[in-house]
Amino acid sequence: MSRRLVIVALAIAPLGLGALLLRVDAQPLETKRPRTFAVGISRAGSPCDRGDTARRGFSFAPLPKGPLTVAWRQHVGSSLDRAPLTDDRGHVFALTSRGEVVTLKHDDGSEIARVTTGASSPGPAALLSDGTVVFVSQSGDAIGTRNEVLRFRTRVSTPGDTAGAPLPLEDGGVAIATSSELLVLDNEGGIRSRARSVETITSPLVAARGGVLGVARSGVVYAWEPGRDPVRVGDFGGPTEGAAYSEGQLFAVVSNRRLVALDPRSGNVVPRFERAGAVVLGPPALWGATAHVFSLGALGTSLVAVGTEARELTRFASGLWVSSDGGAPALPPPVGALVDGVGTVAFVTPEGELGVVGAGGLPAFVDNPCGGRLGTRRQVVALAPGDGAGFVFACANGSIAKVTGVDAR
Repeated sequence: MSRRLVIVALAIAPLGLGALLLRVDAQPLETKRPRTFAVGISRAGSPCDRGDTARRGFSFAPLPKGPLTVAWRQHVGSSLDRAPLTDDRGHVFALTSRGEVVTLKHDDGSEIARVTTGASSPGPAALLSDGTVVFVSQSGDAIGTRNEVLRFRTRVSTPGDTAGAPLPLEDGGVAIATSSELLVLDNEGGIRSRARSVETITSPLVAARGGVLGVARSGVVYAWEPGRDPVRVGDFGGPTEGAAYSEGQLFAVVSNRRLVALDPRSGNVVPRFERAGAVVLGPPALWGATAHVFSLGALGTSLVAVGTEARELTRFASGLWVSSDGGAPALPPPVGALVDGVGTVAFVTPEGELGVVGAGGLPAFVDNPCGGRLGTRRQVVALAPGDGAGFVFACANGSIAKVTGVDAR
């Protein structure tokens, strides 16, 4: 005997952005086989790329101050090009280029679990409220793993299609943007909602008040509430480098030249930072309405905090990334910074230096963070908030490491 259950859940939007009612589509339940459904955003330190679901690069736990120490380092057996995830215990989840999901213990980096999925060159991953790790493979499958089990494999797009970073949802599911569709999957891989995209969403989906925001290659911003069609709500006016939501505004670096804030309710766009002759690198790390970005110019590389005015946190003696003839600079892939609630910033410079700097303080650095050949540029590929005793980072050579230091509290 089976019944159908319709759940109407009151879901509190992330980061105190308000409340919304979400209707979860009816699913068949077998009464002889009870099932438990986990709902709500995971209380993980970093359930998706860029930390929280608003993609702010915000660490709820204090970031360490110098001197900095690599508390542990673990090689996962294959190269890495995706951000690690961390759960509410501080355990770390690494997705390798061979499609293996490796779980590491928070205190010493020892391996807890490993799942081989057979998916090569996987996209970014997300951690759902029940502990399921979800990513999209090159073959167009959304793959979910938990502990040491491959839980589901659901076709969501055509092979070779590029899907964006999955977004964990309040109801325990996950939103995915493909080149032509927006979809919601439940935590067992069932497709619960889908809608055609007007344009291809190229930036990672962002959780915001009332639903989900996505930015197309053109810079046009779309709002989407599952069960409805996406709606155009604004335009950044050019390609963006990621996007993050805070204080009712969507922040993005546009065309590597300026930081812009867009209000999804009115569509108003407000320039926040631009420096003559300089390149601006995102994605921005947000602490309230203060954004942190890199500015690259002839006088060097600066880490800048942009609030009501731009304030240079620290400058690095380098102008390597700006061409002398004023043409397009050769830019490295950016690594998004992290920021905590007192303004301490963990960063990776365009030259590959890993460090932290507090408000008004001097930067502290990690020597040879990835443990490879000294002088190898840009080995660090991503940072992620940790468990309160530090933060973690992933290296292209396949190592995951944890940085500790003096507690910012």
